[in-house]
Amino acid sequence: MASFIIYFSANTLRANAWYFHARNNIQQHTSSLNIIELLNAKEAITTALALDPKQAHYLHMLAYLELRHYEYLITSNEERQFEFEQLTILSAETAIKRSVALRATWAESWLLLAHIASLKDGANEGVYYYLQKAKAVGPYQFKVHLAVIQIALANWQHLSPDFKQFYVNELILAARHDHKFGYVFTVAEELNKLPTLCLSLLFGKSFEKIKRRYIYKKSCK
Repeated sequence: MASFIIYFSANTLRANAWYFHARNNIQQHTSSLNIIELLNAKEAITTALALDPKQAHYLHMLAYLELRHYEYLITSNEERQFEFEQLTILSAETAIKRSVALRATWAESWLLLAHIASLKDGANEGVYYYLQKAKAVGPYQFKVHLAVIQIALANWQHLSPDFKQFYVNELILAARHDHKFGYVFTVAEELNKLPTLCLSLLFGKSFEKIKRRYIYKKSCK
């Protein structure tokens, strides 16, 4: 028993070291993570998972890195490899599903699952369900409101009526975070959906304070 405990503890420490190696790599290159650094981080987190395969944090990290790899593949100038792209996004989805199965109370994992699933299959009922799960465990978190808005705007032409109402409700809640609402404009601009967002803000008293801000006047001319 003692030798098992020692072995288990040593494995946990080694796994944690590899996890923090991957996390530190990402934090140091948040916006400029190149393919070499990305692959190194993936290798590190894969090693951590080999040592501790049921650690939800590690699975979440792997899913995030697979998603970043997928985004790199579809936007790079290299020759497209459709099968590899699909395997990468499927790996991301598998990892994050394992993560939420182990820890269902972390909103970030449900949001990542919703984002990955929306990229893979569009804003379907599954994505709506994942966002609702994130909402259930993080009802007042701005990142939940923002994720719903982002996924809704990205899939605007194919949203169900319930999903559009969900978007409106989260937009109203996001407006209460006045100092953070600028992120909503940033997301809409990145998605080329500023006109849709601006139209959404035209109606209702919930957005009166937002409409007095410079960013609204600049973005919604």
